Amino acid sequence: MNLFAIIILCIVLTIVVGIIFKKTKTAMQQRSEEQRKFRQRSIEPSITFYLEKSDPKRPENGSLHIENTGAGTATGLTIQDFHNPEENQWHFRFKTIGQLEPGEKKTIEFDFYVGEYKAANKTEQLWMFDPDHDHDFAAQIVIDFFDIDGNAYSNTIVIGENDKSQSTRKRRQKQIQAAMSRGR
Repeated sequence: MNLFAIIILCIVLTIVVGIIFKKTKTAMQQRSEEQRKFRQRSIEPSITFYLEKSDPKRPENGSLHIENTGAGTATGLTIQDFHNPEENQWHFRFKTIGQLEPGEKKTIEFDFYVGEYKAANKTEQLWMFDPDHDHDFAAQIVIDFFDIDGNAYSNTIVIGENDKSQSTRKRRQKQIQAAMSRGR
């Protein structure tokens, strides 16, 4: 009987040790995953694209900028060609940016094309990136980049018909209608 009790005790101990091992392993995996996610957030870049105007009424006097507002360095930044959806012949080709440190801002170099011909007056078309302009189109700027660990990211910035421009357009239409009804 002592042998039988010892065998049962060994089986129970094996089960208990197995359960403890499994719970410990699961807890360690969860902690490791939490640490990985924390590290990822601490190295993740976040990219913004915008038109900086030197004169609020003349966007052609401005320049395009890209800024890293995230916590990590962004590398290999490429901005996909931007085509005006109304005039598909009009498009911008942006130069690749090698690296952006956290908080760093750079002016974006670009060329403006009409069809396959490079236009000399490229800054005259910067109104397309002006959030205050009442666009009749919606378009997306797509920026692809990597963090320092080689993880790939893609950021899409929408310009043109958004809630602000739609509400501005509706407000203008109401103002015109009100003025026309007063004139009758």
